[in-house]
Amino acid sequence: MNMKDFRGLLIVIERDIRNFSHYTWWVVGLMLMNITDLIILALSLNNLVVGFNYFAFLAPGITITSVFATSMILGQELNSEKLFGMQGYLLSLPVKRLTLITGRLLAGGLRSLTFSFPALIVALLAYQAFHPGIFFLAILLIFITAASISGFSIIFGLIIKNHEKYMLFRSIISLFFMFASTVYYPQFILNFLPPFAIIAGLNPLSFSVNLLRFLLGGQLFSIFDLIGLLFFFFGMLATSLYVFDRSIEME
Repeated sequence: MNMKDFRGLLIVIERDIRNFSHYTWWVVGLMLMNITDLIILALSLNNLVVGFNYFAFLAPGITITSVFATSMILGQELNSEKLFGMQGYLLSLPVKRLTLITGRLLAGGLRSLTFSFPALIVALLAYQAFHPGIFFLAILLIFITAASISGFSIIFGLIIKNHEKYMLFRSIISLFFMFASTVYYPQFILNFLPPFAIIAGLNPLSFSVNLLRFLLGGQLFSIFDLIGLLFFFFGMLATSLYVFDRSIEME
């Protein structure tokens, strides 16, 4: 990448981050709602379940949930841009297609990282994980997760032609990703429902949540989670690049 491409990349990232200010109050409200859910739900269940710290268990899940909700906004933006013919304007800019889509994925990762930071701090405090190495790896994990989900949202934001249909899709898929996973349910509970446990085990959010809990000291490491997350990341990266390129050619 030469300096011209790098400057173009920074411009794309800056544009998407600036546009994200339109959703600031919505995201802040979502963030506060997640923290409230964590405090009320976790502390309530802590009094019902003996010998299990549900607050510490749920804190990483709320962090990844914040990442997911924020990352899915990128698909909504691309869906609107496609419907209103904004892609032609973006293509008129002196920026390569690869630079454009890469910048948008990186911006999606940075936006999600920013708004999931308060939940991450709560999770670090819950596990008393104050080592700088743990913090750095947690930030890297969140960024990879955010970029993956941003790619996922780009794919369906461009494939789905109608804005209302995309919003419906986002609502339905959010229920699947968040509740058919280990975000809210410990694995020993899921094992009582084998079909549900299999689905949750293949859920990308489970990969991220399990790895974050491992980093914080909440569970054992599983190579399957790492391979699954990396497979999802590279799969969404390649597919979103392809769909974005095809969408532009069809303009």
